[in-house]
Amino acid sequence: MATTIAVVSVLVLAMVFALRAENPARERTLRTISLARTVRDETLSLTEAIAAAESARGDILAGRDAWRSRLRAQFEAHATVSRLRAAASGDLELMQMVRAIATIVESDFSSDDAALRDRTAPAFDHHAQAAALPAAIDALIAAVNRRNDAARGAEARTRARLDAISAALGFLSLVASALAMFSLRRERRQWRLANALAEDARARASASDLAKTRFLAAASHDMRQPLHALTLYLSALARRVKDDEARGILANAERAAQSLVSMFSVLLDLARIEANVITPEFEDVAVQDVLERVAAEHPGANIQVAPTTLIVRSDPVLLERIVRNLVSNAMKHGGGTARLSAADLGHEAQIVVSDDGPGIAPEDQAKVFDEFVRLDGRSASEGLGLGLAIVKRLADLLGHGVGLRSAPGQGAVFAINAPIARTSARLTATANETTAKLQGQSVIVLDDDPLARNAMAGALKDLGADVVAVATEEDLNAAVARAAPDLVMLDLRLDGRIAGLAIASRLSTQLGPAARLVIVTGDTAADTLAQLRASGHRWLIKPVDPHDLAAAVA
Repeated sequence: MATTIAVVSVLVLAMVFALRAENPARERTLRTISLARTVRDETLSLTEAIAAAESARGDILAGRDAWRSRLRAQFEAHATVSRLRAAASGDLELMQMVRAIATIVESDFSSDDAALRDRTAPAFDHHAQAAALPAAIDALIAAVNRRNDAARGAEARTRARLDAISAALGFLSLVASALAMFSLRRERRQWRLANALAEDARARASASDLAKTRFLAAASHDMRQPLHALTLYLSALARRVKDDEARGILANAERAAQSLVSMFSVLLDLARIEANVITPEFEDVAVQDVLERVAAEHPGANIQVAPTTLIVRSDPVLLERIVRNLVSNAMKHGGGTARLSAADLGHEAQIVVSDDGPGIAPEDQAKVFDEFVRLDGRSASEGLGLGLAIVKRLADLLGHGVGLRSAPGQGAVFAINAPIARTSARLTATANETTAKLQGQSVIVLDDDPLARNAMAGALKDLGADVVAVATEEDLNAAVARAAPDLVMLDLRLDGRIAGLAIASRLSTQLGPAARLVIVTGDTAADTLAQLRASGHRWLIKPVDPHDLAAAVA
């Protein structure tokens, strides 16, 4: 008995010490987890700030005034480095790594700014110092992860010792049973705490995602304005430039602008899908029209369109977005060729986009539909790795099946299955027909942004219209009073207010039901899109492609 009591006493003491050691180990683990999360978040913010500074640098080299954007990005980079220093304080090795990162960032910014001010920086440049930044960041994250693993290991060893002592006490006496129950209750409390922390983390992540989506929707209007004007100005300039060298430069500028518009559009598409603000509007869609419109967006490219008379039941805008993303994927990653066709499967039509690229291994075929996946390792300037993710999301939204057949070295075949419509009617409008319909027509353009207003007026003039461009509702009223227009193009937001719908309703009453009105907007918030759909007016989302503009006003 004395021996048992002695053993129990020793085990009780061991239990006490183990319990006392558990809390510090747990606290160390929580601290290292928090440190790892902070370092990951801040290094991501630093990478984004560096990318924003590089983007502004490109704008400056292109002759645009982007110094404010570059300074803002530099400020955010320095602030991020300061937060990294605060997080790494007390750890000599981590502080040295953060100082190395700060040195790289500061040196890169200083040398780059000097070159930009002297206008000596080339249009495309690879900085040796900036190239070292990802390695330095990876080293910092690896060091934090090692500390995290060590803390977890120490906690696991402490917990293992505690469990062993609890088991021994359970066999020796009622005291051991009591201690075991106490340990169990403690474990349950810790589990509830951990579960509460996990739920809180998930709630914060959800709130953060929602906040980012709302920010993107709110900021998209201002961000779309210059893109909208840029695409229309480049299109107008292309119709006027005759010199071969200048046309080549302009073609490169148009490709760069379209790449920017494409990346911006897919980001907004993903945000709108995640926010559940896209509502499909099903109608009969001629597949041939969709394929030809998408192919026409790549003049000179090796795109073959097989003729088809199939008509499907789908949302024409979303279906065209799916095909456009598949063709864009083929152009970038499929060897620069694309073959578009459609097959009748009975009750469904299968729309196929195939290429002659390197193919996709079976183990990677599910990954290509995930966000930010680029299997061939291309740079972000050729896409964000979101195109196929948008395809999958939109296909699921429409209820259309999406499939992939591929093998290494044999290209890739993407297929979309959509239900066949019963009707066989087809309505198409060509650019020549649009020009003929607008020739000599009077058009009023209302937009408070001068770049967007002048670009829209120029595009409509190129379509043959007589255009009056105004900036305020008062100027619009004066223009309508002088002569009733044949068409009114008006921006949804004026001076920050959603005034376009009210103006369109008043003009419909004033000019009669036959009045032709088109609303243009860069606001993609869910409530705004719902109001536009309910209004019954035609509307376009900025940036407006000249082909879409011609189709809308036809």
